[in-house]
Amino acid sequence: MDNIFKEALARRRNKEYVLTSTFTNAVYYGSPAWARKKSIWPPISRDSGLVISHGGVDEFPSCAPAGINQLVATGAPTPSEVQLSEELRRNLSRLTFGQDVLYHPLHDGETIRILELHAGNVDDPITCSFHYANLHHLHMKYEALSYVWGEKREVSYSEDTKKWETKFHTVQCNGYDREITPNLYRALRHTRSPSEPIFLWADALCINQDDARERGHQVTLMGAVYRSARRVLIWIGEQNKSSVYDKTTGKIREPPALFEDVRAQRSFGAICDIVNRWQGADSGTPPAIYNLSTTSQSNEPNSFNTFEEHPSAARDYEDSDFMCKVMEDQYVTKHARKKNQWCRGDDDEIETQQPDLGIDATPETAPDSQFWMSIDDLFNHSWFWRVWVVQEAVLAKTAVVKWANAEIDWRWIGLAAAILRTNYNSICEGMRIGGVYNAYLMFRMSPMSDLPPPQLSFTHLLRLTRQFEVTDSRDRIYGLLGMKTAGNDPETNSLFLVPDYTLSAAELWRQVAWKAIRDTGNLSILSSVQYTTHEYESERAVRKPDLGSTQKATNATSSWVPHWDLVYRTTLAPWDASDAFAAAKGFPLKLLHTTDTAPSVLRVQGIQAGTVGYAGILMWHDVDTSLLVSKHLGPFFASESGLRILCRIFTAGRNSYGSLTESSDEALFDFAAYVLLLHNRADTKGDRDGEDIYHLGLLNDRAYEPRETKSFQKVFTLRPKLKKMLEMWAQSGDAARFRQSAVAICERRRLFLTLNGFIGLGPDSVREGDDVTVLSGGDVPFLLRPITDLESSPEVENTSLPVELPSLGQRHLLVGECYVEGLMHGEAIEALSRKSDLKGPVPHELILQEIISYGNQRENVPSFAPIVEIERIERKKRRLQQGQAFTIDVLKQHTRVTPEKKIFHIW
Repeated sequence: MDNIFKEALARRRNKEYVLTSTFTNAVYYGSPAWARKKSIWPPISRDSGLVISHGGVDEFPSCAPAGINQLVATGAPTPSEVQLSEELRRNLSRLTFGQDVLYHPLHDGETIRILELHAGNVDDPITCSFHYANLHHLHMKYEALSYVWGEKREVSYSEDTKKWETKFHTVQCNGYDREITPNLYRALRHTRSPSEPIFLWADALCINQDDARERGHQVTLMGAVYRSARRVLIWIGEQNKSSVYDKTTGKIREPPALFEDVRAQRSFGAICDIVNRWQGADSGTPPAIYNLSTTSQSNEPNSFNTFEEHPSAARDYEDSDFMCKVMEDQYVTKHARKKNQWCRGDDDEIETQQPDLGIDATPETAPDSQFWMSIDDLFNHSWFWRVWVVQEAVLAKTAVVKWANAEIDWRWIGLAAAILRTNYNSICEGMRIGGVYNAYLMFRMSPMSDLPPPQLSFTHLLRLTRQFEVTDSRDRIYGLLGMKTAGNDPETNSLFLVPDYTLSAAELWRQVAWKAIRDTGNLSILSSVQYTTHEYESERAVRKPDLGSTQKATNATSSWVPHWDLVYRTTLAPWDASDAFAAAKGFPLKLLHTTDTAPSVLRVQGIQAGTVGYAGILMWHDVDTSLLVSKHLGPFFASESGLRILCRIFTAGRNSYGSLTESSDEALFDFAAYVLLLHNRADTKGDRDGEDIYHLGLLNDRAYEPRETKSFQKVFTLRPKLKKMLEMWAQSGDAARFRQSAVAICERRRLFLTLNGFIGLGPDSVREGDDVTVLSGGDVPFLLRPITDLESSPEVENTSLPVELPSLGQRHLLVGECYVEGLMHGEAIEALSRKSDLKGPVPHELILQEIISYGNQRENVPSFAPIVEIERIERKKRRLQQGQAFTIDVLKQHTRVTPEKKIFHIW
């Protein structure tokens, strides 16, 4: 049996080499925002919440009380309401003895530093000083800055020196020079007032980043910092680094600084149009506007409320030709890209460019619209993809978004995001404007939304924010502790856990997973475990984890512990606990652990429900319909009952709203409409047969794009009644609805069949020989991989095994969660109580015939194939020539599965 499974695995892997190797770096959220937003779809957080109207925001008054540093230095008494920790008092007292330092340690209490940004003109050096304040006895009002750290230093090419130059940015704080990132430098420069000091909280300066103990303690206070701030300033004004060739001077020039104002005006104007169109002129609510600070002596802001392709900042620039060239390079339409490809010799015919309809553009014409490119430009900013900004935006009383010299109320961007994800979702999908869904998530959780905040657990919040980025992997946990959830209440100092930057990311994640299991009494946290084919396959990910940061694990990471830096697909677990599967119904969690310490090996009771004998093709922007043309399984799945099973698998048992449904014609009708839509498009484009999707990876970068055509002619020729049946159902179906739900669920997953007749949907790392199990306390079934021969495996040479690995009994790796038709609602437990065998809905005789026919079928060496694929075909050819054909007898013993409770040792 092992030889049968190994050959099937090798055949599938080699065929998918292009998809899983060439495009590896473009298929997970750990990539940079600009790459990730175009490669992964849909964003994880797009499926929650509703749209609602919102009210206004009052103006922020300035204030400038004296600071603690000044009071101590002059001998004035410290205000009684300012409660300082004893350690801080000791350090402040050293000032009177000449032992001045920039940072006085803040290792306990509620004391924070507040930055006084001294007044100055645009080009003046930035100077500032610290004040100390207690969060529970604030004697001063301040604003909190929300921004992205960005690159540490700026590198640019100098036309004068003909060299690449590194630019350092420093500020003078309390007389000390402190280097800061270019993005923070620009934020301070645009925030600074020319006439009066501004009081701010900015983490890079107000926390001593060189003191791990202080960082850990101050992180626990950050929620209170943003809740207590008078206003949050959201700085998204990252510099455009693209250089432009100036035909007039013949030199490469940087875009003018004013161009950032142009981008901001275009994007903010488009946001105003989205909101004002939705609210209506007669709604009685104030219209959305944005402000632009002028360069005049009065410094009075100008207000705008609509999109302009060439806003005032562009019209007022003295070199209009160069500004037009910069704008042309920044906002490249889809039609212009195709035209450029055609000029280079590409064969695609260039279609006539459609008129720009602005806000009324269709999903097909939006990529050519200057309006929608400006929406994309805004939500493509890194700020919308950083973990830390989630709590900074959610906890704000009021917030304003600043970009260069333009600013807009955060409410309008949040409300626009809600409108976009609901009313313009097709455009957002087509243009991959993923930041929209992250912005909506933050807005939906904030008090600025008129809806009650969603009730989330801390682990639920972790799942919702998994696609966001961090510099330090540990901040995926620590960056969310400021928000109140079930099991985490920063206002009463009852945190899910206390930040500790002395822990490695691997150890922290193990503690989080173990605490979640102990607190909830179930295994729902295991649904967050994700691996993928080849690079992050279970064995390799466990033994050689890539944590995505400079903080590497000091020991191997257990397979049952979620790697929060990795996210490849949406989870099958429910967002609403009341609408969950119940695979282990009547089988409460049973752990075999006697200590509260997070173990390396999870020992849990469960039931083995079957062994995977067939794994389908990798689903990539598509669903796997290859079973319809299968020689042995095709007739079964082309029947009405077989199609209903396939549809439930593709949608993971949920309807278009994400709610559980036992049986529904909706998915069936939608699937029929989807199949016929792809087929009808393929008729005009000559696309290949529906069972072959591997060619996607061979056509330039088309593997990134959603599937638009797919011929089912071979299927319809083999099953003549199938097309008539689909045409009848399609009349009541919605192809777009099926694609939005089913294709998103199936992304980077595979169909699989067990030897005892179950069909399921598992991660793309599932392979023949994996065990389907129902673990005690599990909402869904899980796939486990036996590793009894782990010590002798060449993959683990020079790798130390955990000391907790049991010496007796079979060990497993957790491959991931799965949806299995006939095991989602406690059927395995019922079979155990009845003492009956576990059998799936697919005739197991057909499955065995399908497996054996593939194993014994002769194959020709393709004209284009990796060397490993050619070698596999040659080995198979020699085996068959020697008369070593596979037989069904070696598989039959696994077709009967009698349920019994057993202990699984999961590394």
